[in-house]
Amino acid sequence: MESMRAILVKKIVGERAIIASTASPFKFPEKILKSLGLDLEEDIFQNLQKLAEVSGLDIPKALAGLKDKKILHDRLVSINELESLIKEILGGDHV
Repeated sequence: MESMRAILVKKIVGERAIIASTASPFKFPEKILKSLGLDLEEDIFQNLQKLAEVSGLDIPKALAGLKDKKILHDRLVSINELESLIKEILGGDHV
């Protein structure tokens, strides 16, 4: 079976999507800001902006646009349940 770190999902609501695991500091803005000794802001989007300001880097477009997107999946599962949840959401054995 392919690693869960990078999975090409062939169909999610008629669109192609990539679930990627990269080393971007913007995936964990709170951890990066804390490691730099900086105070955290009230929400993750403010922390993304603060990280962009202190690093001089742009927030990746995929993350910057999340604030205005509708939450589609709000279930919390253990790591042991992750594979079966992804299959359930995709409606079959796409993974």
